Amino acid sequence: MKNIFIRAIYLAVFVFFFYSCATVVSPGGGPKDEDPPNLVASVPLNNGVNFQEDKLTFIFDEAIKVDKITKQLQINPYKDRRIYRYKTRNNKLILEFNEPLEDSTTFNFNFRNAVIDVTEGNPSENAIVAFSTGPELDTIQISGTVLNLMDNKPLENAVISLYDAKVDTAVIDSVAPYYYANTDEDGRFSISNIKSGEYRAYGLYEGKDGGNLKYDQREEKIQFFNKTFDINKDSANVVFKLIEYDNDTIIYERVKKEKGKTFLDFNKGLIEYGIEILDENYKDSLFHKLTAEGELQLFYTGQDDMPEDSLDIKLFAVDSLLQKLDTTAKLFLTSDIKEKRVAEEKKNSGIGGLFRGKEDETEKRGPTFKFTQREPLQNDLRPTEKFDLVLDFEKPVLNYTADSVWAIYGEDTLVLDKAPEVNFNFSQYTYSGFVADSAFALVFNPGAFISVFGDSSETETIKFSIKDETKFGAIEGQAKSKDKLPFFVQLLDSKFEVVDEIENEEYFRFEYVKPGDYFIRILVDENKDGEWSKGSYKDKIPPEPVIIFKKKITVKANWEIMRSDTVIEF
Repeated sequence: MKNIFIRAIYLAVFVFFFYSCATVVSPGGGPKDEDPPNLVASVPLNNGVNFQEDKLTFIFDEAIKVDKITKQLQINPYKDRRIYRYKTRNNKLILEFNEPLEDSTTFNFNFRNAVIDVTEGNPSENAIVAFSTGPELDTIQISGTVLNLMDNKPLENAVISLYDAKVDTAVIDSVAPYYYANTDEDGRFSISNIKSGEYRAYGLYEGKDGGNLKYDQREEKIQFFNKTFDINKDSANVVFKLIEYDNDTIIYERVKKEKGKTFLDFNKGLIEYGIEILDENYKDSLFHKLTAEGELQLFYTGQDDMPEDSLDIKLFAVDSLLQKLDTTAKLFLTSDIKEKRVAEEKKNSGIGGLFRGKEDETEKRGPTFKFTQREPLQNDLRPTEKFDLVLDFEKPVLNYTADSVWAIYGEDTLVLDKAPEVNFNFSQYTYSGFVADSAFALVFNPGAFISVFGDSSETETIKFSIKDETKFGAIEGQAKSKDKLPFFVQLLDSKFEVVDEIENEEYFRFEYVKPGDYFIRILVDENKDGEWSKGSYKDKIPPEPVIIFKKKITVKANWEIMRSDTVIEF
């Protein structure tokens, strides 16, 4: 009898809105329609109970259409592969499910931007309907903000997920959540109609276009907790701070040829490596280096190609998470020298070779190779600053001519009196012990360095100058650690790139700061191991604390930011 009465109410509401809205048409002129469609009725009723139908109807105050409904509509509790059909009829949206909705469950349908008007495409706002398939309606709500841990910026379209506390802690890798909500452009989220209970909570960012609600890509950001939460009342202003982890172990894949270069290809970048060549015949003809991108490049100087799979090596590799790989591999490398020889023979053969003109100076000198400055990061130096000059070569160096490097101080030119230190793979040279007491330049003349292929370095001049203090500003501040933990104070530019860093100084001062906008970030060394750690998702170790000073700092030339304006407590 009760069900008949409820259906009669639904029918009355349905008939009323059908006739009242049946004559809605697009206006033929007048002012632009900027009003979004409003949800005015639904079957089931909002906050209704004991709903047992598979068909749902939502009625708006104007003609509507849907846009990306399968992506925009959020149904909580979530169920993988919940299949429904949808259709619009004037001002109504109808959903029909292939399977009955779960019994005695509170559902929340949030259409977000899925429903728009037919005239201007204005999305409906707050088109949300909650109802229960049983006699009780769950009403708990949590809301808050999702931020990027390293810069405190809000993350749009991030996902807050709730899982039953009884599930495995790694479930987010493979299973979709029970409750979830996406953030808006300000990083805000809200999950309503939660059933009281114990849950695991995760924050997940799968990119601006979203994803599959699972943490299964290296570039995704996440926050996890090593505890469960007893959700039994409303909670507001909850803050999630997400960070990106690299969860993949190192895998050696193959030898790769790319644009005339040879690499040992791994599934991720390296920060350290080692190679042991097990065949004595190749120890003097195989060289290697780590590129700036973390790729392991090989240089084979043999006159001919190797026999296939003839070279055995032992390989050691380390990634940015300090994960290690020890393995062996068989290599087959083609000869770069042979390829160049064949190309040169073709160039000089036949009619083309008979009519070659006079060689220019570059051809006489032969092929060249380049090097870049790795340190210092900038050549405008502080007065009396001590520094080392570090050079990275694109190919390993075989020979170095000391008297081909000159130091120029004003009008005086001298042969540089420093012998460089060479790293283990001959691709990096370090000149130590410079002091910036005046402007000077270093000139590397042609042929100062010869590569393992016999290439000569080109002329290169590196100039150093002394900073003019009046063109820079300074920032003073205080970092107050209530637990007396070690920390790093970082000065960040407007793009949140690190400009300078000071370690464990409560009263800190950044000098020679270029005019512009800056931020200050503190990384807390909570475990006191001498470095800040982002933790490990694999081992469920959360990142160490990060504090962003709430104000943007604007630096002017010959101006100082006072300490009282930059106090950070943590």
